[in-house]
Amino acid sequence: MPNQKITVGTIISSEEFAFGYHGKASFRNDEIEIIVVDGVTTSYTPQISYTEEEKVAYYLVHGHFPKGHKTIQLGAPDTSRGKAKYVVEEVTLEDGLQGYPDRNNPIITVIARKLHPNGVYNVNGELIAFRYNDPGRSQTIKELKIEGQMQRIFI
Repeated sequence: MPNQKITVGTIISSEEFAFGYHGKASFRNDEIEIIVVDGVTTSYTPQISYTEEEKVAYYLVHGHFPKGHKTIQLGAPDTSRGKAKYVVEEVTLEDGLQGYPDRNNPIITVIARKLHPNGVYNVNGELIAFRYNDPGRSQTIKELKIEGQMQRIFI
Protein backbone atom coordinates (compact mmCIF):
# COMPACT_ATOMS: atom_id res chain seq x y z
CA MET A 1 0.00 0.00 0.00
CA PRO A 2 2.60 2.60 -1.04
CA ASN A 3 0.12 5.49 -1.31
CA GLN A 4 -1.16 5.28 2.27
CA LYS A 5 -0.62 8.44 4.27
CA ILE A 6 1.65 7.93 7.26
CA THR A 7 1.84 10.66 9.88
CA VAL A 8 3.05 10.95 13.46
CA GLY A 9 0.55 8.97 15.53
CA THR A 10 -0.37 6.45 12.83
CA ILE A 11 -0.52 2.93 14.27
CA ILE A 12 1.10 0.45 11.88
CA SER A 13 2.12 -3.18 11.58
CA SER A 14 3.92 -5.33 9.03
CA GLU A 15 5.15 -8.90 8.89
CA GLU A 16 8.27 -7.42 7.26
CA PHE A 17 9.23 -5.77 10.59
CA ALA A 18 10.55 -9.20 11.68
CA PHE A 19 13.64 -8.72 9.49
CA GLY A 20 16.31 -6.16 10.26
CA TYR A 21 19.66 -5.27 11.78
CA HIS A 22 21.26 -3.09 14.45
CA GLY A 23 22.01 0.36 13.08
CA LYS A 24 21.87 4.07 13.80
CA ALA A 25 19.33 6.74 12.99
CA SER A 26 18.79 10.41 13.64
CA PHE A 27 15.85 10.80 16.03
CA ARG A 28 14.85 14.08 17.67
CA ASN A 29 18.18 15.63 16.66
CA ASP A 30 20.23 12.83 18.25
CA GLU A 31 21.94 9.87 16.63
CA ILE A 32 20.65 6.76 18.37
CA GLU A 33 21.14 3.01 18.13
CA ILE A 34 18.04 1.47 16.62
CA ILE A 35 16.72 -1.62 14.85
CA VAL A 36 16.57 -0.89 11.12
CA VAL A 37 13.85 -3.10 9.66
CA ASP A 38 14.05 -3.78 5.96
CA GLY A 39 11.89 -6.81 5.25
CA VAL A 40 14.83 -9.02 4.22
CA THR A 41 17.84 -9.08 6.58
CA THR A 42 18.24 -12.07 8.89
CA SER A 43 22.02 -11.91 9.22
CA TYR A 44 24.39 -8.99 8.79
CA THR A 45 28.07 -9.62 9.55
CA PRO A 46 30.32 -6.73 8.51
CA GLN A 47 34.06 -6.74 9.08
CA ILE A 48 35.33 -3.78 11.06
CA SER A 49 38.69 -2.59 12.37
CA TYR A 50 39.80 -3.31 15.92
CA THR A 51 39.77 -0.29 18.25
CA GLU A 52 43.08 0.81 19.76
CA GLU A 53 41.94 -0.53 23.15
CA GLU A 54 41.13 -3.94 21.62
CA LYS A 55 44.53 -4.07 19.92
CA VAL A 56 46.36 -3.38 23.20
CA ALA A 57 44.25 -5.91 25.11
CA TYR A 58 44.89 -8.54 22.43
CA TYR A 59 48.64 -7.80 22.53
CA LEU A 60 48.76 -8.19 26.32
CA VAL A 61 47.19 -11.65 26.07
CA HIS A 62 48.82 -13.00 22.88
CA GLY A 63 52.12 -11.10 22.60
CA HIS A 64 51.27 -9.73 19.13
CA PHE A 65 48.67 -7.48 17.58
CA PRO A 66 45.58 -8.92 15.87
CA LYS A 67 45.70 -9.21 12.10
CA GLY A 68 43.03 -7.99 9.73
CA HIS A 69 39.55 -7.13 10.87
CA LYS A 70 36.99 -8.60 13.22
CA THR A 71 33.58 -9.84 12.15
CA ILE A 72 30.56 -8.74 14.16
CA GLN A 73 26.95 -9.91 13.99
CA LEU A 74 24.47 -7.06 13.54
CA GLY A 75 21.51 -9.08 12.29
CA ALA A 76 18.43 -8.62 14.46
CA PRO A 77 15.61 -10.82 13.20
CA ASP A 78 12.67 -11.11 15.63
CA THR A 79 9.39 -12.78 14.66
CA SER A 80 7.49 -10.98 17.44
CA ARG A 81 8.26 -7.66 15.73
CA GLY A 82 6.31 -8.88 12.69
CA LYS A 83 3.21 -9.42 14.82
CA ALA A 84 3.37 -6.24 16.92
CA LYS A 85 1.82 -2.83 16.48
CA TYR A 86 3.93 0.34 16.37
CA VAL A 87 3.08 4.02 16.53
CA VAL A 88 4.86 6.39 14.17
CA GLU A 89 6.99 8.88 16.09
CA GLU A 90 8.77 10.59 13.20
CA VAL A 91 8.42 10.77 9.41
CA THR A 92 11.10 12.21 7.15
CA LEU A 93 10.65 12.88 3.45
CA GLU A 94 13.60 12.97 1.06
CA ASP A 95 12.75 14.41 -2.31
CA GLY A 96 15.60 13.01 -4.37
CA LEU A 97 17.44 16.23 -5.08
CA GLN A 98 20.37 14.16 -6.33
CA GLY A 99 18.24 12.67 -9.09
CA TYR A 100 16.40 9.40 -8.50
CA PRO A 101 13.79 9.22 -7.13
CA ASP A 102 12.37 12.59 -8.12
CA ARG A 103 10.23 15.03 -6.15
CA ASN A 104 7.09 13.22 -7.31
CA ASN A 105 8.27 9.99 -5.64
CA PRO A 106 9.63 10.96 -2.22
CA ILE A 107 11.50 8.49 -0.05
CA ILE A 108 9.73 8.13 3.27
CA THR A 109 11.84 7.26 6.33
CA VAL A 110 9.84 6.30 9.42
CA ILE A 111 10.76 5.85 13.08
CA ALA A 112 8.13 4.01 15.10
CA ARG A 113 7.79 2.78 18.70
CA LYS A 114 6.43 -0.62 19.72
CA LEU A 115 3.16 -0.48 21.64
CA HIS A 116 2.21 -2.66 24.61
CA PRO A 117 0.41 -5.84 23.45
CA ASN A 118 -2.88 -4.26 24.61
CA GLY A 119 -2.27 -1.30 22.26
CA VAL A 120 -1.32 1.24 24.93
CA TYR A 121 1.61 3.61 24.30
CA ASN A 122 4.88 2.29 25.77
CA VAL A 123 7.42 5.05 26.44
CA ASN A 124 10.14 2.34 26.64
CA GLY A 125 8.93 0.42 23.59
CA GLU A 126 11.49 -0.73 21.02
CA LEU A 127 12.22 1.85 18.32
CA ILE A 128 12.49 0.75 14.70
CA ALA A 129 13.43 2.70 11.58
CA PHE A 130 12.58 1.86 8.00
CA ARG A 131 12.25 3.20 4.50
CA TYR A 132 8.83 2.98 2.92
CA ASN A 133 7.92 3.31 -0.73
CA ASP A 134 11.55 3.51 -1.93
CA PRO A 135 11.52 2.12 -5.48
CA GLY A 136 15.30 2.46 -5.75
CA ARG A 137 16.11 -0.07 -3.00
CA SER A 138 15.31 -3.68 -2.35
CA GLN A 139 15.59 -3.11 1.42
CA THR A 140 12.38 -1.20 1.94
CA ILE A 141 9.10 -2.05 3.65
CA LYS A 142 6.58 -2.79 0.93
CA GLU A 143 3.55 -4.09 2.87
CA LEU A 144 2.34 -1.85 5.65
CA LYS A 145 -0.97 -2.14 7.46
CA ILE A 146 -2.57 0.97 8.95
CA GLU A 147 -4.13 -0.14 12.27
CA GLY A 148 -5.42 3.19 13.57
CA GLN A 149 -4.35 6.56 14.90
CA MET A 150 -3.04 7.85 18.24
CA GLN A 151 -3.05 11.42 19.39
CA ARG A 152 -0.61 13.09 21.78
CA ILE A 153 -2.23 14.83 24.69
CA PHE A 154 -0.16 17.09 26.92
CA ILE A 155 -1.33 17.42 30.49
